[in-house]
Amino acid sequence: MFFAGRTVTVYLPLHPPVRPTTSVVRQTYPASHSVSAMPPPPLTGTPPTSAQTTTTGILRTALTSDGRAWRLVACTLGLIVHSLGEASVPLIIGLVIDRAVMTGDLAALVTWLGVLGASFLVMSVAYQRAMLGMVRVYGHGEHDLRQLAVGRVLHPRGTTGQRRSTGEVLSVTTNDTFQVAGVAWSIVQQGATVAGANAALEALEKAREEGGNPDTIRALSKNLAFNLGGHTNHSIFWKNLSPNGGGEPTGELAEAINRDFGSFEKFQANFNGAALGLQGSGWAVLGYDHIAGRLIVEQLTDQQGNTSVNFTPLLMLDMWEHAFYLQYKNVKADYVKAVWNVFNWDDVAERFAAAKA
Repeated sequence: MFFAGRTVTVYLPLHPPVRPTTSVVRQTYPASHSVSAMPPPPLTGTPPTSAQTTTTGILRTALTSDGRAWRLVACTLGLIVHSLGEASVPLIIGLVIDRAVMTGDLAALVTWLGVLGASFLVMSVAYQRAMLGMVRVYGHGEHDLRQLAVGRVLHPRGTTGQRRSTGEVLSVTTNDTFQVAGVAWSIVQQGATVAGANAALEALEKAREEGGNPDTIRALSKNLAFNLGGHTNHSIFWKNLSPNGGGEPTGELAEAINRDFGSFEKFQANFNGAALGLQGSGWAVLGYDHIAGRLIVEQLTDQQGNTSVNFTPLLMLDMWEHAFYLQYKNVKADYVKAVWNVFNWDDVAERFAAAKA
């Protein structure tokens, strides 16, 4: 087959740093030129730079590109305002009781109820705006990561030396980008829990100075425990995970597991049962009981309840819905089964040694 002096249009994908586009390359061939003898069209465009494909570069694309850094800061501040508002509610209720209810002052009652209502309004607006902002940060970050991945795959030299199956490419451009962009949620939520814990500590100090109203102390103590738990639990959990994890523990930790549970398989069954048997949100925890001098598995409800005070957590598994739903939907058993492939036993062993010291 011959093309007699006709213009052949060839479409080649190009890859700018973030959003790939399509460029038209026109090549004219003489009438005597057969299709089989045609030279390959010139390669144009460049694949992503090495800086864009490092961990730092990928996170920068997801979290800070196109002004997302400022939006992320604003969302964090919004959730911090919400946490501060939650900490202030017990104090305001205490003031309503002390300065209006106990004195029978109707004007003061109206005033302080208005302050309480305004506090709830500020909390609601701050939380709503923060969540809407996070949806934008998350969605746009995921979109840019997907464009980056697709652009590299489509570029003729974008995956040189790395042959990937169609399924792998699909997983990277959908599930992986989805999860990386989700780091934004962790940043904002952890900022809010730290702020909430500090606010509760300050409010408790003020409550003590004012005589220590039991109802106020009770509410603030619960608020403090929840926020501190939210921060410390995740801090342990993230270090309990590693891409090079999995397998079984060794050394003294393995010996202790065999002694206290009978075998690693029996411990695994106990831990899985604690995770899957939680009613509502919470954590499965392997910890060291200092009085008994042995390892035990406990269920931690919410972020702070149902654990003994002489218990040091060594291995934690987040069973809040947000930890598994995006990837595993409501099939919690698959999530619990998969996490054993990334448990960092070196970190658990270090915590075990420190707990016994």
